[in-house]
Amino acid sequence: MTQFPYGVPRGSIDVPNGVGMAASLSLSLLVTSDPYRDMLDVFALPTGWEVPAAEARITLPLKCSLGGAWPMQFKFWDSCFSGWMAFTDPDALIIITDAGHDAVHVIDVVGQTHVGYVAAPGSLAGPRGIATRGRRTAISAWNGRNLLGNHKVHLFEGSGAEWVALRVLAYLYRPFGLRFTRDGAGLAVTCSGNNSATIISAVDGSLVRLIASGLSASGDIEECEGGWLVVVSVGFTRGLEFVSNDGATRAKLMLNLPVSLALVPGLGLLVRDNGLNRIYVFWTADMVAMDAMSAPRVAWCSAVARAK
Repeated sequence: MTQFPYGVPRGSIDVPNGVGMAASLSLSLLVTSDPYRDMLDVFALPTGWEVPAAEARITLPLKCSLGGAWPMQFKFWDSCFSGWMAFTDPDALIIITDAGHDAVHVIDVVGQTHVGYVAAPGSLAGPRGIATRGRRTAISAWNGRNLLGNHKVHLFEGSGAEWVALRVLAYLYRPFGLRFTRDGAGLAVTCSGNNSATIISAVDGSLVRLIASGLSASGDIEECEGGWLVVVSVGFTRGLEFVSNDGATRAKLMLNLPVSLALVPGLGLLVRDNGLNRIYVFWTADMVAMDAMSAPRVAWCSAVARAK
């Protein structure tokens, strides 16, 4: 194993205990799911984000919590957590999985309204991980009450409240984390049942290539410059594993209980740690995260990366 390419977190954001998350710099919002309260928490991000001192602890203002007596009740726990989410583009709505109701919701967190469903209650057994790109949404699903069947990756198309199930892309053993590749042609999938991560075609689900095997209960996944990051088990704890695109380089970073990842353009890599109730922030010169950065910010991040 070589050194983990992202170094150590530059700071962390205090959040309640939970699982999924999504951030939007255009909306200046961070949204997290809490399966213990069956709620969504919506936090305000700073409009002018500045890199804090190393290891800084950040508390963001809570704008609202959605759930409970709200127009739609959530139930994120169903023998295995759901509540993974992603912002849609361009309408900036949240799509979130709800395994307790076998549903996938569409939420307007700015207007604090329930817009509709990608999959109506009872129509999709055990939705877990999620990935969005344009009008396409991919959902990994397996029924926690039946571990021997219904292990699939589904593809939907639509926007707002109007969604159509296109096809089942793949039948895999306990698929979990999902991310469209940067070019949109592929879909990265982790399989917690066989400890692997693969890229399948986003059109027909055919195998494109194996990212890695032996990933030890692989969970969420995220693309990064030169490879992929995967949440894995490490002994009795959990961590992140980096796998280069050619598979020749692998490196681990030990954390307490990481559960979800998000690479946010203009901000960096976010890692939600369910054990310590925080989101770690890795500021990075990663090209995938540079799409929305200004030239001075890119230069600054590159300088920090070279200084590591």
